[in-house]
Amino acid sequence: MMRRALFISCCLLLGFTGFGQSKTANFKRRAFEEDQRYQADRFRMSTPPFELEKVRGLIKKYTKKDDFGWQEIKIPQSTFDSLSFAGKFTYCMINPEAYSQVCAILPPDSNVRTKIYAHLPFRTEGATISDRQYKFLQSDREAMIGLLKRSIRDSSFIGMNYKNLIISLEAYELIPILVSNYKKWKDRDLLTVLIKLMQQQKFTPYINSGLEKQLQENTTRYFHAHIPFTTENETLIIRWATELYHAKTV
Repeated sequence: MMRRALFISCCLLLGFTGFGQSKTANFKRRAFEEDQRYQADRFRMSTPPFELEKVRGLIKKYTKKDDFGWQEIKIPQSTFDSLSFAGKFTYCMINPEAYSQVCAILPPDSNVRTKIYAHLPFRTEGATISDRQYKFLQSDREAMIGLLKRSIRDSSFIGMNYKNLIISLEAYELIPILVSNYKKWKDRDLLTVLIKLMQQQKFTPYINSGLEKQLQENTTRYFHAHIPFTTENETLIIRWATELYHAKTV
């Protein structure tokens, strides 16, 4: 009788242990999958609405492959010049003309949802804007910010291409839109954009803060440099960015 009770107890113990291990493995797998989805979302792009069908038609018309099979999509200069300002903006945002490749391999980071990064994500290879596109995007800062405002208002999504452009333009005027969008979608990379804008403007409360010190010290891997995502850090970044906006626009 005692042997039977001991046998049953052992079976139950092994069963509970196996159940616990299985539950832990499932939790880790789900966390990994969610991390992968979040990381993929970080690379999503915005699509402007301005003359979109016309621009897509031009891209399709001038798509060709080179001798190595690589696809090349670059409309002629005369066609580019014929587009309206908004049409050029759409073209630059949905069809980067150049190609770049970095020989170094960037290992993937883990637990990306728990971090606020110092820099936006970076692809080691792929399409990037050409010189003529860069010159256009920097040609009229005020008009470009106006197009960003309209597009973000219509789609309520801020893709990686818009984020990079906002940083490139040092567009602190968009801080209220960034904050509002962040509160809706909880996209941590929008906090990264706010940090970049404060760094560009050398906003003293942020520059002298412990958060900036942590980011400057966390330089082991450039694109992995981060501070932990916490409610306190989130609140501080939004508060300082909002203060910067009011200081610059009053």
